[in-house]
Amino acid sequence: CSYITDPSGETSGRLAGAYGQQFYVNLPIHNSSSSAQTYRIFIGSNGGDSFPFVYLNGSIAKNTSGVTHHTYVDVIEETVPANQTKTVSFSTVISASASTPYVIGVRKK
Repeated sequence: CSYITDPSGETSGRLAGAYGQQFYVNLPIHNSSSSAQTYRIFIGSNGGDSFPFVYLNGSIAKNTSGVTHHTYVDVIEETVPANQTKTVSFSTVISASASTPYVIGVRKK
């Protein structure tokens, strides 16, 4: 993977996602409700440990302590207008230190 730095300057050196497989995700969220709904995108584990890492709109979110088997952490929150679909685009990394299939999903807040 490419060398990844924190644009805010709060972290120096290589970040948790600097080694592994990088993905660019386009995730459509459809709201079939008659009112706006808030959804959370989560990343988790379907077996061993994973280390959720997300880059969205110039911001980085990471979980350095990792996520254990069959658990997840919310990484993005989006509000979708009534009867519409909103596509959320973000980058993520399955770090080389992960020992699990990576799970990405959406749930209502």
